[in-house]
Amino acid sequence: MLFPHVVMSSAMQRGAPVKPANVIAVTAVGVLVSLALITDSWFYLILVMAALGLVMFAVAHPRLALFLWLFVAPIANEYAKLPLPVGLPDLTFGRVVIGLVWTGMLLRMALKGRRLVPFGGVELAMLALVAIMVLDVMMRSGNPTSDALQNFDERIIPILLFLAARNLCVRPIDLKVTAGILVAVGCYLALHGGYQYLGLGSTNPTIEETEDLTVREGGMRVNESHLGGGRAVGPFLSAVEFGSVAAIILIAALYIAIYVNDGVGRFVTVAVVPLIATAVVFSATRSTWIGGYLGIVLMAVFDRRLRTRMLTALGITSVALLIAAVMLNPETSTIRERASSTEPIEGRLLMYEVGLKIAARSPLTGYGRGALSRIAARQELFALSSPDADLAPGQFHNVFLMTLVEWGIFGLLAYVAILVLVVKGALDLRRRLADRPNFIYHFAGFFLSTAVVFVVQGLLVDTPPLFYLNGVFFFLAGLVFAQLDAISPERHTAFEPAYGSAFSALRTGGPA
Repeated sequence: MLFPHVVMSSAMQRGAPVKPANVIAVTAVGVLVSLALITDSWFYLILVMAALGLVMFAVAHPRLALFLWLFVAPIANEYAKLPLPVGLPDLTFGRVVIGLVWTGMLLRMALKGRRLVPFGGVELAMLALVAIMVLDVMMRSGNPTSDALQNFDERIIPILLFLAARNLCVRPIDLKVTAGILVAVGCYLALHGGYQYLGLGSTNPTIEETEDLTVREGGMRVNESHLGGGRAVGPFLSAVEFGSVAAIILIAALYIAIYVNDGVGRFVTVAVVPLIATAVVFSATRSTWIGGYLGIVLMAVFDRRLRTRMLTALGITSVALLIAAVMLNPETSTIRERASSTEPIEGRLLMYEVGLKIAARSPLTGYGRGALSRIAARQELFALSSPDADLAPGQFHNVFLMTLVEWGIFGLLAYVAILVLVVKGALDLRRRLADRPNFIYHFAGFFLSTAVVFVVQGLLVDTPPLFYLNGVFFFLAGLVFAQLDAISPERHTAFEPAYGSAFSALRTGGPA
């Protein structure tokens, strides 16, 4: 226990005052090391030190912690969880990081007088949605704690990510850092998903094949219905989330390849575009294919100079994929089987019919989240006595219909208003920078293409449980609004005064 003495002696020799925080930190380390030596519990010491390191890092550098979340969350959201005793919420990576980021932001507000960007229409719509969720849990939930935590993970964390990104990531370079991180994420997702897809290799794997793949995955938790069906899921629990995230990253890679002037960065990105595109295909998810395709088409529409070449390349690629799909054997190819199967479509149509019928009976307040709305849907399925009832999965497979059934028309209006307002913000950013198009201008276009992917998933899938997909979308929306604030002096509050030069460059049309 000589560490504090050494630190204090060194400081006194330099004539510098010893900071109490340094003494406390070094003393704490000394105590932990001493306990580890006495009890032979190095593993727990490593865990504690890692946790303390994350806490100090995130609180001291909340913006960097957001980037850490962006890079690590696909894996950490699924596998970095710490169960706590009954009655206490589990510690998950998403909950911990967003809590620490906001702790750092609030400390800056309390100690340095910083202010958050004033709330606008999108924040008011978010607040309305949160209020509806809170009332629903308080008045109708059979398990308020569980439902509140699910609402927090599915709906509130994305909102907190939006607000944090809007207030912290205000430098133009943050956009390029985000795009670069996304491409890196796309690479490891593609390698993971490709390993899964090629390792399974059939639409009807044997039990031994599925078990063998699970073992080769290192015993990590995987989605049995999707992975067992021959579809790549990566580190996620769903091929839908894997494919839709890969589609968003594919569009990000295309934007970097076209609009970033860095030769090395452009070369690397162009090289990995086929790898990420393969991940989209290996997800064997039609909603992902449709969303990614439409997103790239919108990207081509935005750029008049490259429109002909991009649409020509997209058309050639589409024809090649169509020919390949026709030539594949449906007995051994998941992609061919997924492209040609009509059973999921029939199940969706049936659930749309059920959802609209029960929503019409309670249009204002809905039935409540989760089990309450699902019970109402199953009762309607039984009442229909349809021969196709066994095709209906019990989920609405449409986030807008699901929101209407669960929270009524007011919940649906709040959710739609959020999406409309973030899209309007991106369009506004492009309009303001139309006379000097730089990477910020093109990033707004990238976000609009991302919105296409996200909305298509919402029309065909219940997206709230897809934590990383929701988080990425709202994080990108926060970046767009941060840049919009930067070029709107009347809306800007200097939460990070050091970025003033960046704001000046934007207003004068300087380089991004």
